[in-house]
Amino acid sequence: MKNKIFYPFIIIEFLLFVFSTIAAMGSVDFSDTYLRFSSVVLCFIFILVAVNRNKTDKIFGSLFALSIVAAEVFATILSATLINKFLAVLFYALSQVVILVRLLKELKMKIWKDLLIVGSVIVLVNVILLLSNTFTWFYFMASIYGVLIINNVVLAIMEYKKTNPLYRPNWFFLAVGLAFIAICHLNVLLQGFVGETAALRSIIDLSAYTFFIPGLVIAIVSFMLFEPREA
Repeated sequence: MKNKIFYPFIIIEFLLFVFSTIAAMGSVDFSDTYLRFSSVVLCFIFILVAVNRNKTDKIFGSLFALSIVAAEVFATILSATLINKFLAVLFYALSQVVILVRLLKELKMKIWKDLLIVGSVIVLVNVILLLSNTFTWFYFMASIYGVLIINNVVLAIMEYKKTNPLYRPNWFFLAVGLAFIAICHLNVLLQGFVGETAALRSIIDLSAYTFFIPGLVIAIVSFMLFEPREA
């Protein structure tokens, strides 16, 4: 890789991940909020200065990272009001729209086919929410985000299988990174349904913290230029 800042970036992100996880678990008297936010901002800076696979990846990678920064402002920096939570999920969903457009452009798929599938699943999820009397606008936006990120993982796997072997690392890292982020946010959602004293609560809490930074870093790395190894 031509990215000389890659290893310093990974080392700093690893340290932020370790310290923020320790802080989040209450092992030290220090908030994890700004450590996590620093990690997100660092990802945005990295994608701006890193050597990308092409100009398209530079643009989409920057938009993806910027959307995550905006989402984290509402999710962690500002007070936890309902409107801020809604806006956080809105920007998370926007980050997945950016990835979806990038994938559809690469796959050369007809956009209406994928949107028909995504839209149908979103409608189905919200019908279930309505029937169970749990529908809210927050859950509506969360359902859009959830369906989009799962759809993007599937599309990234599809692109990995069909693309030139030279570019397979890009799509492998994208699929893994998005999957990690999805696991993180699934556990954040589960926190609202599982009691504080439940046996699984500690695992859910740990997963909600430990998957986000690695997932975001891996997804950001997917936009880099990977040089072929010499034989």
